[in-house]
Amino acid sequence: MLCALCSVLLIFGCAKNQDPSTVIMLIESSPTNLDPRIGVDAQAEHIDSLLFDALVRRDEHFGLQPFLATRWETPDPQTWVFHLRTDARFHDGRPLTSRDVKFTIDSILNGTVISVKAGSFTTLDHIDAPDPATVVFHLKKPDPALPFNLCDGAWEEDRPGIEVHILHPHAVEFAGVAHSGIAHDHDDVLERLCGHH
Repeated sequence: MLCALCSVLLIFGCAKNQDPSTVIMLIESSPTNLDPRIGVDAQAEHIDSLLFDALVRRDEHFGLQPFLATRWETPDPQTWVFHLRTDARFHDGRPLTSRDVKFTIDSILNGTVISVKAGSFTTLDHIDAPDPATVVFHLKKPDPALPFNLCDGAWEEDRPGIEVHILHPHAVEFAGVAHSGIAHDHDDVLERLCGHH
């Protein structure tokens, strides 16, 4: 009886009137980082996957499927060309462009942020964005794993893979992610990324 009373008090005692536009999410522990270029723990990647998308995704058979990229081809063994959706937009209404893809991957590789995800791109020489809907990855040597390194990491629920989500440079500036990539106030950054500020 005492346990039931305590449970009722705990449930109703902790309830607050929340803004109806606020999303509350229960997670086991705090994410290490909310920057999708950096966070690799399960909580960070779960939250990132709710806020950002990847170029391709893995299906239930671990095959690659279109996501932000509608299709891709390899005109030669050291070149991958991805064609982007033209209807994809960020939370603030800005359209996704090839410059966003280039920014995301370049910032992982050029030291703008320190990320273990850089190890997935050791064969990458450079990226071109010839038009808003086309991004070209030029490799130092053939790498058939490149599209898998650009996917959403859709592994089993308890075994997430390395995910590379695309973000807009404005989101980095607006969210206050420092040069080191550390988000100093996770709650504030998440609120601003979701547009609740």
